[in-house]
Amino acid sequence: LLKEKREVIDTAYAEVEKELNNLADSEYTELIFKMLKSAATTMPKGDFIVPANRRKQTEQATEKAGVDFHIKEETSDFKGGFIVRTSKVEINLSFPYLLNKMVRPKTEIEVASILFK
Repeated sequence: LLKEKREVIDTAYAEVEKELNNLADSEYTELIFKMLKSAATTMPKGDFIVPANRRKQTEQATEKAGVDFHIKEETSDFKGGFIVRTSKVEINLSFPYLLNKMVRPKTEIEVASILFK
């Protein structure tokens, strides 16, 4: 029973990531803009790694946010968000990382209680 519940919870978070990855271009641009605005003052200058299929929206968001990042021509294995990489640090704000390492630990108990009322 516990394994089945874990699978249901995993599926719920996978659906959230899928929804984020499938945002309309304008919604995606706005989300990335908000992420940049909230993090821009603490983010180091470095290479900006983005999903290839979201490069245009990310460029629009960086322009709107007034931040100057070099978008690196690098293949990424994530479909949304971004990673900033310098020679000393990597800041991972990709959707999979944010969901699994930041959001899920803080929300999993609440999600489980909603799913298994």
